[in-house]
Amino acid sequence: MSEIQYFRGNDLSGTLQGAGGVGGLLAVSIGGQFYLPCLDANGNVTAYIDESGTVVASYEYDAFGDTIAQTGSHADAFRFRFSTKYHDPETGLYYYGRRFYDPPRGRWLNRDPIEEDVMRHIRLQ
Repeated sequence: MSEIQYFRGNDLSGTLQGAGGVGGLLAVSIGGQFYLPCLDANGNVTAYIDESGTVVASYEYDAFGDTIAQTGSHADAFRFRFSTKYHDPETGLYYYGRRFYDPPRGRWLNRDPIEEDVMRHIRLQ
């Protein structure tokens, strides 16, 4: 198994986490080979290109983030896709840091933990 490294920078907000990291993936290194993600205006990875500029993976999504098409010799190798979030190939879920999203259903698997933290804080005051 090759070592995989992810390089992150500012997200769509122009800060490191203002937009939850969406659009902040700068590069991926797999076994020493570097790949650059191509993003749409919403921060979705639409393709990865290698150092020579060749497209090695491309993705299309429906409105809820379900992958409707993927092509390329390395399409299965890359895990960061819709909303620049980690895609688990075994479950088909996207990991957003504190909860999982199910694209075919267009639903989160659990409540928003930030909302729960805010409500607990409001009750304590």
